[in-house]
Amino acid sequence: MLIENDSQDEKQCLLVNHQRLPMHIFTILAGFVDVGESIEHAVRREVWEEVGLSIKNLTYIASQSWTFSSSLMMGFIATVSNWDFTVDCKEINYARWFKADELRNFSQPNTEFHEFSISKQDSIAYYLIQHWLEKN
Repeated sequence: MLIENDSQDEKQCLLVNHQRLPMHIFTILAGFVDVGESIEHAVRREVWEEVGLSIKNLTYIASQSWTFSSSLMMGFIATVSNWDFTVDCKEINYARWFKADELRNFSQPNTEFHEFSISKQDSIAYYLIQHWLEKN
């Protein structure tokens, strides 16, 4: 789930560092659908549990197969009005809002962000970030 603010000035997206990732990698939020739960409800629940934000304008973007348990990953973009988030420290080390220009510099050498990177290029997270960057 890629979360963006709905600011009219300059949109930003929220990226996180999950505890299972190296400290320098930022990515989108992720979660699982519980038994009997709709996908839409799962996205809303996971965003609320991981960063304490209520989402709106949930849009399906793409899917990717995942070999773990023969599962399917589904990618969404949603907006929020509230900028204030609270990180669930059980799953996430830290989170931060990023402007599009900041993310474009992440993988470029000799920039102020050279010590950070985003998700791997073969991941749905990378695809969603690039999709968001194309719009912003």
